[in-house]
Amino acid sequence: MERSRYTRENEMYIVDDYFVEKIRELPTKLGLDIAKQIDRETEYLPEQEDWSQRVAGVSNVLNGPYFFLVEYIKQEGDKPVFLDCDLIESDEYLDYYELVLPKVRGGGFILADNVLWGGKILEKQGEADHFTRGIIAFNSRIKEDERVEQLILPVRDGIMVIRKK
Repeated sequence: MERSRYTRENEMYIVDDYFVEKIRELPTKLGLDIAKQIDRETEYLPEQEDWSQRVAGVSNVLNGPYFFLVEYIKQEGDKPVFLDCDLIESDEYLDYYELVLPKVRGGGFILADNVLWGGKILEKQGEADHFTRGIIAFNSRIKEDERVEQLILPVRDGIMVIRKK
């Protein structure tokens, strides 16, 4: 199976057994897409001594967007060791914004993808699916947040440019 090349030790990184099991639990296309994204990003991962770090991403290979969080450890000069992979629920989108914002310096930017979600955000709240309700809540919260300025670029499913004051 093609996935096997991403679930063994690789020249760029080492994969923990628990991480392999988490990837195998995912639908094949999603697991492969997440593994390929990790493969492309490993050389850019930051190095901090004795520190477990998390990287978030999104995959659209199946019917809806799947946000994911990957946990890894990387010490200076060592290969990263990937420990865990979790899918992020749409209602956690806002949680990650609140987690990241304090770490952004004044004048810094956060880019949020899929904020228009094919126009689904215009649906009535009761008719919207779980993901759409999460995006609507995220957009509303950012609009009311006095710590930031925001602008939505209507490119594809929308990108919100958020600038910390």
